[in-house]
Amino acid sequence: MVTTTKKKRYLEASDIKDKARGNWMYLFSTLTGIGNAADNFNGNGSSSGSANARSACPVHGGVSNKAFYFFNDANETGAGGCNSCGVHSDFGLIMWANGWEYRRTLEAVADALDIDESERKRTYKPKPQEQIKPRELTAAELEKNLNLKNKMSQQWREAYPLNKGKAKPARLYFKQRGLGDIGLLGGEVRLHPGIKYWVEDKDCKFGYKCLGTFPCIISTVRNKDGEPTTLHYTYITKDGKKADVPC
Repeated sequence: MVTTTKKKRYLEASDIKDKARGNWMYLFSTLTGIGNAADNFNGNGSSSGSANARSACPVHGGVSNKAFYFFNDANETGAGGCNSCGVHSDFGLIMWANGWEYRRTLEAVADALDIDESERKRTYKPKPQEQIKPRELTAAELEKNLNLKNKMSQQWREAYPLNKGKAKPARLYFKQRGLGDIGLLGGEVRLHPGIKYWVEDKDCKFGYKCLGTFPCIISTVRNKDGEPTTLHYTYITKDGKKADVPC
């Protein structure tokens, strides 16, 4: 009896990412529910850019169907975000939009780009690509980024480590999900006593309305080099339940 062994697939994320550079709009249009924003992207799709390069958030929707947007260099970097959910990029954006795990995302991107088995091995050498000089941010964009960074830093300082008494709602939240004694989770997770949750509402004066103030679990998000890039927010109730908000 002859038996065959299925050939193991070796995926090198950096190689696939190199191949995806300049093709992210095609990938988002093909693989995710943000195809409308991707199809209308013209290099000016940031939050201050073309309204056509927007779509509903793939996670929570949104009243205006324009909560999700791309950054101006998104076709090269794969960067985009939601006004409520925060910013994501490249593989992480697809994982967030589709609820996929990392391996599945790599496979899907490789398939969409027609990277065959031989190219997926670690010996794959991507073709040299034109070096693209990053666009310099405008003064307004730099100020916006700085304000957001300062706001997140302040929220982190105001939040309690998980072993503090005032962090009890977070401990209850994790316990109810079967995690038991979570310790400090490496110091990467804290509980803020109260953060306002805003949603888009075209009938309000400034286009947003507040659904309330909730205890919020804030978690550090790091890039592949271990550097902190943003914070992830989970809104809960004082008794450790998920707050009744879109996401």
